[in-house]
Amino acid sequence: MKTLAWAGLMAALLMSNAYGEEGDWRIAAGIGSMYLDGEKHGYDDSKLDAYALDLQVMYVVSPLLDISAGYMHGVRGLTEQNGDPIDASMMYLDSHWKLSEGSIRPYFVFGVGMVDVSNEIGKQIPSVRGGLGVMHELVDNLDLNFSYVASSASVEDAEMESMTTIGVAYTFR
Repeated sequence: MKTLAWAGLMAALLMSNAYGEEGDWRIAAGIGSMYLDGEKHGYDDSKLDAYALDLQVMYVVSPLLDISAGYMHGVRGLTEQNGDPIDASMMYLDSHWKLSEGSIRPYFVFGVGMVDVSNEIGKQIPSVRGGLGVMHELVDNLDLNFSYVASSASVEDAEMESMTTIGVAYTFR
């Protein structure tokens, strides 16, 4: 499954590069929330919820496709285990498929990620991500961004987790 996702992402990159223009780079920062499945991560509570900071670096492959690498880190857990807040973070690689080129740009998100909700190294769970978002141009190089992404907590058990983010993206031209 992982190999198939990477192959599809690389094919999309190659096809988009053939039809797209030379791209710009973007950095994005936002605040959001993470809603995680506690049982899949080894905790008793049914849900692990956290406020989060979301940082991304994006490359504009074509006017209708961005590729982003990001890191979302829970800064305040709403659930505690033995009196201590539980750390929650996610690293991800996404593609943003835009539906228009105007000042308001809705898009679909498809990607892969690694979710980590413990202090121990090696407890990461791979996930497949999908969702939607919208970017709105505020000024020439600054966009407002909102996204909702669902990710798989367990592909075999068909369990889902989700992340919601609102933030800004700055484009380097």
